[in-house]
Amino acid sequence: MTAPRNSAAVVIGADASRHLMEPCHPLLAELGVTPSHLLKEVPTGETVLVAGRRAPR
Repeated sequence: MTAPRNSAAVVIGADASRHLMEPCHPLLAELGVTPSHLLKEVPTGETVLVAGRRAPR
């Protein structure tokens, strides 16, 4: 028997086929949340709204 491609995800019950925050992207964009890959472009001292999700352990 071979292990599933994302065997660690199977053990913890997570869906590793996409990013955990992907289903939330439309709402986060509507709320004006700054995606992490764009933070480097934000001027120093500017306030940003960020979001995250805690994965179950």
